Amino acid sequence: MDAIPQMEEFWDLPNGYFYKLRQGDYEPGGAERVEATLRSIDVHEETPLPRRLVSLIWMIPTFMEWQLERVGELGGDVNALRSDITRLRNAVNEVLGAP
Repeated sequence: MDAIPQMEEFWDLPNGYFYKLRQGDYEPGGAERVEATLRSIDVHEETPLPRRLVSLIWMIPTFMEWQLERVGELGGDVNALRSDITRLRNAVNEVLGAP
């Protein structure tokens, strides 16, 4: 699945979007790239999803919420980050489904 290496890049150091976010370095516009990748994943009700793909995406919204305080401490735009969290939560739900 092509999305796996793309999603891995978002987590990789030193320039991955989520790696940088963990450091408190909020990159406006980064969530748009993640969202585009998530929305490019073609899933249907019976589509089997590779375990690696699920491991890369299921925690995205929670992980981002954990970074709010750090981003705020470093002067980042917490309100924009909150909007990105909502955006990516919706995209993750489209791929994995919601309970």
